[in-house]
Amino acid sequence: MDNSLKCPQIHTVEDPTQTNLICSGIPVVFPYKPYPSQVEYISSVIEACESSKHALLESATGTGKTLSLLCGSLAWLKQKRASCPELNYPKVIYSSRTHAQLAQIVGQLRKTVYRPSMCILASRDHTCINKEARKYSGSQLNITCMRLKKIKKCPYAKGTRENLIKLRGKLLDLEDFRSECKSIGWCPFYAARELIPAADLLLLPYNYILDLMYHSMFRQIQYANSIVIFDEAHNVQSVAEDAWSFDFSIEWLKKCVGEIDAAKMVKESILRGEGKYDNIAAEVKNITMEELDFVKYPIINLMEYLKKVENVGEEGLTFDGKMLIELFIKGTGYSKDSSTVKDGLSLLNSNTYSTILGNCSELLAPLNLGAQITLWFQTISMVFWFMSNEKQAEFSSAFKFLNKVNCNTHDYKLLLHDDCEKDKRKEKNKEKKKEKSEGEFRSLKAFCFNPGFSFMVILEKNPRSIILTSGTLTPMELIERDLRMNFSIKLAQGHIIDDNQVLTQIITHDYDNSKFNFNYENRNNTKQIYSLGKLIKEISINTTGGVLVFFTSYIMLNKYYGIWKADMIPLIQNAGRRVYRENADSQKNAELMKEYKESIKRSLGAVFFAVCRGKVSEGMDFFGSEARTAIVVGVPFPAATCKRVVLKRQYLDEHHEILGVNSQMWYIQEAMRTVNQSLGRIIPVSYTHLRAHETSLHLVCRLLLEKKKKKKK
Repeated sequence: MDNSLKCPQIHTVEDPTQTNLICSGIPVVFPYKPYPSQVEYISSVIEACESSKHALLESATGTGKTLSLLCGSLAWLKQKRASCPELNYPKVIYSSRTHAQLAQIVGQLRKTVYRPSMCILASRDHTCINKEARKYSGSQLNITCMRLKKIKKCPYAKGTRENLIKLRGKLLDLEDFRSECKSIGWCPFYAARELIPAADLLLLPYNYILDLMYHSMFRQIQYANSIVIFDEAHNVQSVAEDAWSFDFSIEWLKKCVGEIDAAKMVKESILRGEGKYDNIAAEVKNITMEELDFVKYPIINLMEYLKKVENVGEEGLTFDGKMLIELFIKGTGYSKDSSTVKDGLSLLNSNTYSTILGNCSELLAPLNLGAQITLWFQTISMVFWFMSNEKQAEFSSAFKFLNKVNCNTHDYKLLLHDDCEKDKRKEKNKEKKKEKSEGEFRSLKAFCFNPGFSFMVILEKNPRSIILTSGTLTPMELIERDLRMNFSIKLAQGHIIDDNQVLTQIITHDYDNSKFNFNYENRNNTKQIYSLGKLIKEISINTTGGVLVFFTSYIMLNKYYGIWKADMIPLIQNAGRRVYRENADSQKNAELMKEYKESIKRSLGAVFFAVCRGKVSEGMDFFGSEARTAIVVGVPFPAATCKRVVLKRQYLDEHHEILGVNSQMWYIQEAMRTVNQSLGRIIPVSYTHLRAHETSLHLVCRLLLEKKKKKKK
């Protein structure tokens, strides 16, 4: 570790207005006079840290759990750092779902007296400040970045150590960190990696912990003896499942083959001595055509094999996960008894396979290619891992920490299906040529339904404690079973707001006394859509402040919004309320939300139409008049016809005795958690006041979050 970056202690600032506490024997400074529930929460955090136990902590939205979590963990860390050996002092690895939530965490941290050495981690998509590289995204951006760095064409690739020290101790969100790095001439992505070893507090999205791909990208993270926190953890299970799921599509496999062919063309140019690629390293140039073919032909075989499977269609064919290896072996041309499988495993064990693919990517770098080959290696590594487990073989040294993880294909479901919409478009274009496209848009998806795999990997790295916290974690025993973990400390708190301060109203009928029904069959009922629009208009124009309206999907949101655009929305706008609609693009949505909050300050109010499980409903905080009313249209069950949901339910029914939950229980729990998250956006306040607006047939209730003047009397 570079001692110039290391802080021996966690610093604090003096603030006599803050409250001094003793929680579980540890001195804690809290920005305000805490509620009893906050003291209880902080004590549970410290107990988990001190006793090296894992914890599930549920505290409702608006109870100050993020502030309590920060103060509790940092107070414990401050005391621990004074007595820990220098080489193995603990850290706090604090994760949340999105970068927007992490920015809110930094805002909460600034309210405290604690000034840890901190570091915020993000991918190049969020941190790159090089104009040329930012033309790309994802894997392509990664490759372009590494190429520019290698040929010394990026001015931010390496700043001075003195300038990097200037970042130490500053409480910066991602936007501030990018600006600071740009001002000192450091690439934010690489500056963050330099700061990791000396940081007391690491902030990162939790898919960086759950997804193996990021373990190699941020290998400097020290999990051993550290506190690993998952805030807004109600989505941890689904994110962990996604991290271990993968697919092979014909379209993508074609791109992989295309990149290998491009690499062979570069190799041929080198063999001819044309001098176009003299900057490529000698060891990369030494890659042979045979090695490139070793990678190429199994991909072609797999592609042709998937095309030839009959009776697939739009509905697709489903298989148990144990078929994955058999399909892969048959598809690539390997046979279980042939030496090629052993050779393949041997290549991975010796890192030869990764070297071939690495050299292939290097050959492609001057062409700004290589993203598909990189993704192929990440995907194929997972399959080889399962093959290694079956043969009781050690996995490659690049993934050595996985050797003890008990993972098998029984926790997977496979779906082989055709994208019929793409097929139809392709057939229309090829109609005159009489060409067939059968199987051209086919893909094999492998869905993982065991989120415990990610946590097995983390546990192998020996963290001191893992803490999951959210407003919706109950029933906790089901989370324990799902993650295959034992959480010794559990806390489920009520809300600090009394029942008489909050009004929940279920509106079942419209103004004509017709029953609302937003199930799949009835959601496109035009009369119902207009009735709902009239109701939302009445609530909006009689609410001073923000109104959040949540739909179950973007499809439903966009359809209803499109219908209301001609009449209901202009009526809301004419009443002095601005109207906004959530955008699937994160950056555009952040701009819309900023404008929404600003418009509330300047006018009577505003309405924001959003989506359950979207950016607005998941962890975004609204204060004061920013959200006076929250409306959920329909019940946000997972999409019943979605193949992933169908297979998930099938998996749960097959394993319900082990997991303690069947498909119907899971289906209802998912909807209830989603409703709680959406409605919880209006809770982060201190006081409430209820008013009502009477219509001809119904009492339409609205929640205004204002100070209760009557309480003062």
